[in-house]
Amino acid sequence: MISVSLLLPAALLAALQLLPLLAAFDDARLPGVLFWTGGEGLLVQAGVAAGAALAILLYYHRNIGLMAVGLYRKARRRDRDGARLVAMLFLANLPPLAGVVAVARLGAPAWLYSTQTMAALLLAGGLFLWFADRVGLTARRIEHLDAGGALLIGLFRAVALVPLLGGLSLAVAAARMLDYERPEAVRIAALAALPWLIGTAVVDYLARPGLNLDAVLAAIVGLLVGLAVLSLLSGWLKRHRFTPFALVQIVIGAILFWTIYG
Repeated sequence: MISVSLLLPAALLAALQLLPLLAAFDDARLPGVLFWTGGEGLLVQAGVAAGAALAILLYYHRNIGLMAVGLYRKARRRDRDGARLVAMLFLANLPPLAGVVAVARLGAPAWLYSTQTMAALLLAGGLFLWFADRVGLTARRIEHLDAGGALLIGLFRAVALVPLLGGLSLAVAAARMLDYERPEAVRIAALAALPWLIGTAVVDYLARPGLNLDAVLAAIVGLLVGLAVLSLLSGWLKRHRFTPFALVQIVIGAILFWTIYG
C-alpha cells in the first residue's frame, strides 16, 4: 500500500539533492531521523535518488546526448567534443571517489558526522558560495571546462564527502570562482553529481533488494521534483544570484553553533 505520508519527505529529499545547498542538509541520517527507517527506508531513498538522476538525464538531455554520440564517434575517430566532456566530468569525480575509497578502507572518523562539523560546513560553505558568486564573472560555459577546472571542482566536491548524495553548493561555488555563468555552474555540478546519484540508488537497492510501491512512488516524486527544481533554478539564475542559498546555509550553520556553544 502506498503511503501518502511519503510524498512530502521524498519531495524534500529530492529537492535537497539538486539545490545548491551543502551536503550536510541531506545527510544520510536525515531520512531515518525524520521520515523513515529500516530496510524499507533504503528502498525509498534508492527510489528518490534514481528519480533525481533521471531528472538530470532528461533536463540536460542535450549534454547527455552529446556525450553519448561523442563517445561513439571518438571510438571511430570522428569527433572529440562529446568525449571530451565525458573525460572532464570523469576528472571531476576522481577526488570524491578517492575520498570515498579512503573512508571505506580506513574508516570514517567520528568528527566527520558530528553536529559541529555539520555546522562548520554549512557556515563555511554558505560564505564561500556567497563570495564566489560575487567575485566570479559570467564568461564561461560548460564547453570551456578543462582538466584543471574539472579537478578543482572535484576537490571541492570531495570536501562534502558524506554522503555525496547531492550537495551541489561547493561544486557550484568552485565553478563560479572559475567564472562560469550561474546556470552553467549548476549544469556542471548536476552532471558531475549524476554518477553519485545513480550509485546511491544502486547501493541502497542492493542493501534491501526488491521493489515496492513506495519505492516506485519515491522515484516518480524524485523525477517530478527534480525536473521542477532544475527548471525553476535555471530560470531564477538567469537574473538573480545564489545569495538566498548562501544565506540559508549561513543562518542554519550559525543557529547550530548557537545551540552547541550558546
